[in-house]
Amino acid sequence: MRPGLASLTNVSFRPYNFPGYSGYYIRHRNGELYIHPYSTNTLFLNDATFRLVAPFNPYPE
Repeated sequence: MRPGLASLTNVSFRPYNFPGYSGYYIRHRNGELYIHPYSTNTLFLNDATFRLVAPFNPYPE
């Protein structure tokens, strides 16, 4: 997990189990996740930035 590429208050992810992919990030496209090389393209930066939220719990205590 790294500081967000599009926003430092969010996070971006690098693939951990692919050592040869050091310049790559996980991004979403059409509801699916992909490993893509880093790009300064605004669409890529937004697609590779995620917001951490609390998990949904339908049965709060």
